[in-house]
Amino acid sequence: MDLYEVLEISREDADDLEELKRAYRAALLRTHPDKTRENEKQNSLPSVELVMKAYETLSDIDKKAAYDKAINGTASVSGPLSVSEIVDLDDLVLHEEDEENMKWTKSCRCGENEGYVVTEKDLLANGSAEEIYIQCLGCSIWIKILYASVD
Repeated sequence: MDLYEVLEISREDADDLEELKRAYRAALLRTHPDKTRENEKQNSLPSVELVMKAYETLSDIDKKAAYDKAINGTASVSGPLSVSEIVDLDDLVLHEEDEENMKWTKSCRCGENEGYVVTEKDLLANGSAEEIYIQCLGCSIWIKILYASVD
């Protein structure tokens, strides 16, 4: 899912830090488990972790520029952001807390044991796309996760 979509903010508005903060707070309220109604939890809301990662990335000028290059397909291996590896969702470790809260994790080469985290909500919020870009929670390394969407 596009980080701008996660925060429900346009690229232009994301340049204004106050607008970005407002969008971040609103997204946290929309996605926080204590604030969402039961039927919303089953819908395609992004995870709180993804909302936090979106704000962290878009509020940092360098990370935002690197992210914009990556999603526009202009990042190169020698650029500030590159995809470290392309993995299939089946290669990640599945954690089933219950039927509605599944997440997949993968360790990162930086040493973060569960550095890459993608939830079922993230995949649902990603629509019909069959790939998602995830940044490590402990460093700036990105991976592309491939998966087949099931309708």
